[in-house]
Parts: sequence; structure tokens; C-alpha cells
Amino acid sequence: MPAGNVNFLPVYHGRINFAKQTREKLESMQPNRIAIELPVDLQESIVTAIDRLPVLSIVGYMERDMMPRARIVKRHDNEQTADPNPYHVVLHSQYTYIPIHPGDPMIEAIRFARQQDIPVEFIDLAVDDYDPVYHALPDDEAITLVRDPKRFNELILSFMPRSDPGSLDHEREQFMAAHLRELVNRNERVLFISGYAHVNRIKHMLETGETGETSSGIYHDEQQVFNIHPDSVDLALEEIPYFEYLFEAWRSVIKEGLDPATFTSKITLGKFAFFQQEQRDRDATVPARENASDQGGTVHG
Repeated sequence: MPAGNVNFLPVYHGRINFAKQTREKLESMQPNRIAIELPVDLQESIVTAIDRLPVLSIVGYMERDMMPRARIVKRHDNEQTADPNPYHVVLHSQYTYIPIHPGDPMIEAIRFARQQDIPVEFIDLAVDDYDPVYHALPDDEAITLVRDPKRFNELILSFMPRSDPGSLDHEREQFMAAHLRELVNRNERVLFISGYAHVNRIKHMLETGETGETSSGIYHDEQQVFNIHPDSVDLALEEIPYFEYLFEAWRSVIKEGLDPATFTSKITLGKFAFFQQEQRDRDATVPARENASDQGGTVHG
């Protein structure tokens, strides 16, 4: 779906079918640059987490001008838990996180770009207190059943409403359009990957020359990359975890020629590294117990 030198690839967030389509699009197009609908201020943290794959992560950050609400607290004496650690982390709504997993099309695009040395730009506006707008969309399995994905995209976009002027989504789209216009002015052949909800408005902005700022003025300082505990994987993924594993196997063994035994070892060692890190984190958060031998004795003169 080209608009000048910008080729639009609309996707469903977090869905393997679209991650696979994204990989195939990148292989056929070989763009000069990839633009992604992810916040400009999170690029370093998200890329760090992506480089850890297939170990799953979340990138978390504190929203600005709010009291930190992620804190370590001591469990109540009567609290029933299998975790021997008497301390745990409490998260509240002001703490925002982004899951990093193989089956997301934007994550797949960034992985492919890093392997092929294609520059990547995060071009979405950094915002706080964002309330996403949800749209009724067909099951993503439908894209595997149609002969022409282009027709599938056109059909969905024909029913997709545009953001209202003055809304936060409209402000985000102005910001992304301004960045895309800068890339076009450099004669870059750009592939822009975003959710369906933003495509119509951004294409219109590029065609009409509607202007927007390219500096967000926002940076979230409190960014961290976290491991995801195996018991919590299903809470972070939109797909069944086993399907994510199959997709990772497809991209690693089928698409990149990795030996199956090496792939299995990579997964196993990744899990081992997770538990090592978990133990280090536990040791760091539990206050050191006083050791009687460190107290020493009294020396009498």
C-alpha cells in the first residue's frame, strides 16, 4: 500500500499470522529503512529486549509526573505463597509495560532489520495515560485464507474510522506523519508498519501535507527490561505460548537455517539464564541477614 516512497504494512499487534506476513514482506521488498509504530523514547530498551529473544521480556517504564508505584514490600505473615522470598514487587497502573515476544509483527520486523543491517526508526509519540481505542476486526486467521492480502487490507481499511482532530491518537498520527515525511525527503524507500487504525489518517496527512512536530519533548527515564516468569507467560502473550514457540522454530530453523539441535539448545540455555538472573534478583532484593561471625567479639585490654 504505497504512498509516495512510503509503503504501508498494516498489522494486528501481537499476532503470529501478521508476524509471518511481515517477514515475507520484508524479504520481498528489502526497504532502505523500516519505520515502526513504537514510541521514540523506548527504542534502546526495546532493542535490548529483542536481542535477548527467544527469552521473553517486558519493557517497563514509569509514566511522567507520577509517584513511582512499583515498589518492594514485605509479605504479610499470614500470606500464603510458594515463593520463599518474603519480599515482592507491587505494580500499579502508573507503571506501563510492553511485552517483547517473537509473535509480534513489529518485533519480527526489528529482528529482521538487525540481522540484515536495515536501519529502524521508532516514530510514534511518547505519551502518558494512554487509553487505547479498540476496534472490531476479523479473526487474524482470515489473512491466511484470502488469495490477495492487499484486498484484505483494503477491505478492513474501508471500515476503519479516522481519529478525531484534537484526540491523542490524532496527535500521535501527526507526529508519525511528520517523521515519515522527513524520511521521504531523504529519498528513503520506507516500509512503515503500524496498526490498521492509523493508516488512513497518516496517508491522508502525507497526501495533504498536514504538518506536525517531530520532537515529542517526552522521555521516560525509568525504563527497565524484565524477565517474564514462566508462570506469567500467558498473561504477557496474545497467542498461545506453544504457538509462539512454533513460530520461533519456523523463523530460526526454516527461514534462517539454524540446526534444530542448536535451536533447542538455544531455548534451553535461555531458560537457564532466566533462572540464574531470577536468583540474582532475589539475592539483591532480600536484605542481607546479619551474620554472627561478622559481628565480632569484644577485645578486652
